[in-house]
Amino acid sequence: MHGYLPVDAGGKMLSRFLTWRNTSAHEEAEELSALFGFNIPARWTIAHLYRQIKTGAAHLGEIYKLTTLSGYVHYLLSGSHAVGADEASGIFPLSGTEYDRDMAEKFNKTAEKYGFFQKIPDIFPAIVPPGKRAGFLTEAGALLLDPTCEFGAGVPMCAPEGDAATGMVATNSVSPGTANVSAGTSVFSMTVLKKPLSSAHPEIDIVATPEGAPVAMIHCNNGTGDMDDWTAVFGEALELFGLKPTKEELYSTLYGIAEKGSADAGGITDAGFLSGESILGLDRAVPVFVRPADRGLRLADIMKAKCYAVFAALRYGTDILEKEGVKADIMCCHGGYFKSRAGLKTAANALKTEVRIYPEAGEGGAWGMALLALYMIKGGDKTLGAYLAEDIFAGISSQTLAPTSDGMAGFDKYFVNFMKTLPGIRIISEINSKI
Repeated sequence: MHGYLPVDAGGKMLSRFLTWRNTSAHEEAEELSALFGFNIPARWTIAHLYRQIKTGAAHLGEIYKLTTLSGYVHYLLSGSHAVGADEASGIFPLSGTEYDRDMAEKFNKTAEKYGFFQKIPDIFPAIVPPGKRAGFLTEAGALLLDPTCEFGAGVPMCAPEGDAATGMVATNSVSPGTANVSAGTSVFSMTVLKKPLSSAHPEIDIVATPEGAPVAMIHCNNGTGDMDDWTAVFGEALELFGLKPTKEELYSTLYGIAEKGSADAGGITDAGFLSGESILGLDRAVPVFVRPADRGLRLADIMKAKCYAVFAALRYGTDILEKEGVKADIMCCHGGYFKSRAGLKTAANALKTEVRIYPEAGEGGAWGMALLALYMIKGGDKTLGAYLAEDIFAGISSQTLAPTSDGMAGFDKYFVNFMKTLPGIRIISEINSKI
């Protein structure tokens, strides 16, 4: 999802892949946002391209197609440069299921001033709607999947989507008014809009469902990465005493004890930023752990603060979206973080809404991509929303959890402390960059 991956006519990569965590194009994103009157995040493909153009990257003249990681994998398997609508919306703004022509014209005129004359969207992958074939598995692609040659070519392929679209599908959240939240390496929420926002917000990305409907996305680069590091340290400490719990035992126990922590996490402020966090104005990684000197330190509070930290930046964006009058009645959850009850409770209290999880949602994007492939084969004339509701989710049980007044009040206390600490975190970030 997102990022920068240019290839030549033979499919050879022309530069190193820039991931969605790369925030180096922050300045270019701001320029494009002003040019388009539309929020362009620093991680989007077009922002990275503009930075390469401005800095005169040597490979620019060789670009045949500019794609994303999932688009490139699809090309390797099928020989086709194609993506789904949501994946495309992280490359360049859309108008329905097409790249926006007016914005493309503005970009092309601006790029020409720097000597870049290739046209967009000509160098972007084609957008293939859900239910349609986006190529077939080639002989070369089959060998990549199975060098033993037992897996044959010719399998029809749907368009690739990143974990935003597949998360919408995995949680049956593709219709207006529905919403979902994903928590893993990154954390983000997707709310399918009933009407356009009143204005552009740098904290809110407008992307698309696989069918091209507008979606308000709050994307945070940092999710559970810092928590994973701390959990590994606790596991290492146990090994010193001859104990070696499995990864599942370690996570379930530590996540479980978080539920016994103080409502405000013992006054701890945790900011596990292993990369920049654009939504908060942080360009660089800066993990920070702050605790009050007049309160004892408990493991349960540490783990609760770690759970809270996953949602701090997301809560910041959610409050902005709520001021726009956009608030989901139920937020469907997916991703490994939500395999724990502590994760579900934290999401409900942090986002101040009921949360729902389906049994397969712990598999996140893989399950959603499988459903998109199944829809291509069996969807018939149904819309994607109707197919999911009637053929997939009608018979699937789910678990729903409501926020509690104490839980919301506890997270609010943590969040107030987090926002008070944020200026100091920015200063530490600047200091770290100079060491």
